[in-house]
Amino acid sequence: IPNGSFVPRADDRLYLVGTKGELQKMLKVMGRPLHRVKNVALLGGSRISMYLTWELARTNTHVRIVEQDHDKCLFLSQHLPGTMIIEGDGTDNDLIQAENIFGADGFVSLTGRDEENLLMAMSARRAGVRKVLAKMTRPNYIELVQDTGLGSIISPKDIIANQITRYVRALANSEGMAVESLYKLLGGQVEALEFLARGTSNRLLHVPLKDLQLRSGVLLAAIVRGGVTMIPGGMTTIEEGDHVLVIARSMGLNDLTDILACVSVYGWQMYLPVIKKSPCAVIRRVILLTFYTACCQNQGEISFAHPQMQNIPTPYTKPPPSGIISLKCQNTERNCL
Repeated sequence: IPNGSFVPRADDRLYLVGTKGELQKMLKVMGRPLHRVKNVALLGGSRISMYLTWELARTNTHVRIVEQDHDKCLFLSQHLPGTMIIEGDGTDNDLIQAENIFGADGFVSLTGRDEENLLMAMSARRAGVRKVLAKMTRPNYIELVQDTGLGSIISPKDIIANQITRYVRALANSEGMAVESLYKLLGGQVEALEFLARGTSNRLLHVPLKDLQLRSGVLLAAIVRGGVTMIPGGMTTIEEGDHVLVIARSMGLNDLTDILACVSVYGWQMYLPVIKKSPCAVIRRVILLTFYTACCQNQGEISFAHPQMQNIPTPYTKPPPSGIISLKCQNTERNCL
């Protein structure tokens, strides 16, 4: 996940986030304009094909479905009266040429066999179809397809797993800024999460993003406010009611406040006079532990190396040699005192 010091290199594969209009302008300048898909060919008459046809009909996209089973063809023709249903073997080269299947703007392979979906998708890509999608259920096939450079992969298992994960995380955080939607990218290495900002945290709301200490591996990609999508800058603030899109490494974010790193050195320096003037060593210990709990939410490690903290029993690692307290919260480590 890039930050301000990231330097792109040759052969890097970049994933861009932006408003639809700006991305189209950028691709046009790069010589890769997007073309509207006007007609689509679907291989296989499954329920997914029927649902997809209904969705494409809303955008006035012409759809043709190739199905070998006679009864399915009759069923589809009854429920999709405006769609051309072709009865035949979609892998037959003679039928493909006769019906000009690969002459469509888009091709989606949705049969019940991964091998057939992969073969036909690769054939469509070789024939010059601009947009090719294939349904895959076996994880080992998905990795193979990614190496071939094929377009998009549809994995019903991954879609259901994402929905379950989002539901479980929302249950685990019913009172905070819980996950609204979740999508896994790059084989599960990266997550795109949508949060609804609620007025439950003053640490996050109304603060310019440049002043927020974000965890490593987290990118605040977009904010939707009042139906308007914004790509945030350093002076952008998160307000109550905003929908916030976060791109992060798979680290199990449950709440929008989880994107924050441990409190910075400056936050601790504000309280140094209070800690130093406390007459009781026990009070000093309680203050320091309270700060730790507040900023790391008991999700990290703490190593005591301050003279006043040496006698506190702890199962954590050996203290560092210098007279400091070292905090480690998830992937972020800061020397706070």
